[in-house]
Amino acid sequence: MATEKVTIKTIGKIKEIPTKKGSFQYRNVMCATGGQYPKDVCFKQSGKMLSLFDSFVVGEEVEISFNMESKVVGNNIFTELSAWKVTSTNQNNKAQASDKTPPPPSKEQYDDLPF
Repeated sequence: MATEKVTIKTIGKIKEIPTKKGSFQYRNVMCATGGQYPKDVCFKQSGKMLSLFDSFVVGEEVEISFNMESKVVGNNIFTELSAWKVTSTNQNNKAQASDKTPPPPSKEQYDDLPF
């Protein structure tokens, strides 16, 4: 049976980020969604995406873009959520990121050019 991938985004708080050990091949990162009916969601990380959550801390609110894939094996259905992009929703981080953008050059900066 063929599988189809679907890309989805969600916002949640990180509940658990397991540490990487030895020849670690994958890890499951737990996040809690918000809203009226919050749910705990597990994102499987492996390969190149293993370090995706390394720059975040437990309790931080993040926006996660992920693929959802289900596989049928015999009479069983297995569903896997694989995050491929994680960004902080913290307004301070967004403000700091925009502060790093240099201002456009002023007319005065061009007046001292020798040509």
